[in-house]
Amino acid sequence: MQEFFRSFMLYEYPILDPNSRYHVTFRELLETLTVIGDRLKQEFPDTLVALGLRGSYSHGHPYEGNDVDVLFMGQGLTPEIEEVMLRISEETLTPNGFELCRGKVEMGIELQPIRFLDLDDVEGILKSYMYGLARILYEREADDAIVGGSRLAEKKRILLHSGILIPYLLWVYGLENVSRVFRLISQYLPIPTRPIPLFGADVIDETKETIKQAYIARTLTGRPIHLTMATGYEVPDVEDQDHGSAVHREAEELFWALRPLKGIHREAINKHIIQAKLEMEVVGRRLSPERILTFAPSYNGLVRRRLRAQWGKWINW
Repeated sequence: MQEFFRSFMLYEYPILDPNSRYHVTFRELLETLTVIGDRLKQEFPDTLVALGLRGSYSHGHPYEGNDVDVLFMGQGLTPEIEEVMLRISEETLTPNGFELCRGKVEMGIELQPIRFLDLDDVEGILKSYMYGLARILYEREADDAIVGGSRLAEKKRILLHSGILIPYLLWVYGLENVSRVFRLISQYLPIPTRPIPLFGADVIDETKETIKQAYIARTLTGRPIHLTMATGYEVPDVEDQDHGSAVHREAEELFWALRPLKGIHREAINKHIIQAKLEMEVVGRRLSPERILTFAPSYNGLVRRRLRAQWGKWINW
C-alpha cells in the first residue's frame, strides 16, 4: 500500500520505479517490448516510429489476467501493416507470459482499443478539431444545449478517439523520435502558444487543454478497480454529499474542457473524488494535486517532459 503511493508520487509512470515489488515483471515486460520494437523496425524500417504502453502495467499495479496495452506510432500505416504488427507483438509477448490486449466485450458489443496513430494523419486530426472551433466556443448557448450531443462534443469525441493522445503516453521504444513527433504536432499546437495561420491563440489553447485534461483523467488518476487491487482497500463510492464538495469543485475546474462529453467528464470527476477519498483514508492527506502539478502542470510542461526524456534528462518522466 505505502509502496504504491510512493511510486504514485515519485513516478509519472510507476512501472519505472526500480523499487517496486513488481520490478522483475516490469523489467521483463519492458525488455519484451524492446524485442518487439526491434522486430517491427526490421520488418517495417520506414514505417515504425515508436511503441507506447498504457493501462495497469504502466500504472504500476498489474493484476492477475491483465493484458498488455501496446500502442503503435507509425508513418504510412495500412490495415495490413497494423495486423502484422499485432501478430508479431502477440507472438513475442505470449512466450514470455504476457497477453496482448485485443479488446473487450461490453453488453454484447466488441470494443477495440485505440492503439495506432499514423503521423500522416496528425495534420488532419488537429485541423478537423480546430476548424470552426472559435465560432462554436463563442456561441451563446444554454448549458444544456452545449453538453452531450453538440458540435463541440462531437469534435472532442472524434479527437480523443483518433489516437492523438498516444504520443503523450509512456514511450517504451523509439525515444529518439520524440522531438520528431512533437515537432510535427507543434506546427498546430506551438510552444509557447502563439497565433498561427488559420488558428488563433484561443483555439490553440483550448485544444491543448482538451488533450492535457484527457491525459490527466486517463493517466494520472487511478481507475477504482486498479486502486482496490493496488492498495487492498475497498474503494469508496461517490455519495450524494460529495457533489458540491471542495473536491468536486476542484475536479470541475480541472476537467472543464471535457464537460461537453458527458460520460467522459462524469468518469473523470468521479475518479478524482474517489482518489481523494482513498488518499485521505490511507495516508491522511491529498496526493493527487501535487502529482498533477508535477507531471502535467500545463500542456507545454507535459510536452517538455517528453522532450527531456528523449535525452535522458528526466529518468522518472
